[in-house]
Amino acid sequence: MRGFQYTPVLIYIAVVAVIAAGIFAWDYAWRKQEEARRQPPPPQEIAKNLVENIIGQGTVREVKVEKGVVDVTFESATFKPGQAKKESREYLQAELELAITSILGQMQEISRVNATVTYQGKILARGSGEKGKKVEVTYAPELQ
Repeated sequence: MRGFQYTPVLIYIAVVAVIAAGIFAWDYAWRKQEEARRQPPPPQEIAKNLVENIIGQGTVREVKVEKGVVDVTFESATFKPGQAKKESREYLQAELELAITSILGQMQEISRVNATVTYQGKILARGSGEKGKKVEVTYAPELQ
């Protein structure tokens, strides 16, 4: 009669340990992915999306967020060369007010927004706003 064979038991234990380690590693990686997926986007991305939801996709050229202040530059969706100055100013003011108030209304940590609206790289108007205050707009000299 032969003694107890340890080899099959050790092989079984090794296989179970490898499978358990694989399941643990897979679970750990999956949890990290889910954790990363649930993180909110950075503030720059949120501000960019808020402006593009109103002005138009692909209009935002630059966004900076620092110490509760957003600086955003976007291309006008309504400006047309040759348009009457009064009409241009009205459209630009509307774009600036919508962009600024959407950021201030949705991003609680933001206290001020400075926005620049351009057309083909040329600055047409600048606006700034704070929570609870009216948006102030200044126009390029050719629109005065």
